[in-house]
Amino acid sequence: MLDAADHDTWSAGSFFTNPVLTVTEAAALPAGAPGSTSPTAP
Repeated sequence: MLDAADHDTWSAGSFFTNPVLTVTEAAALPAGAPGSTSPTAP
């Protein structure tokens, strides 16, 4: 069921969603943690 008012019902085909971290949170991750290759990422 898709409810336009409920973002939890939207799907791109994956059960999991990617977390959005602040720069500070990202800097605290271990060195081997996967990172973003987005051109808009700081």
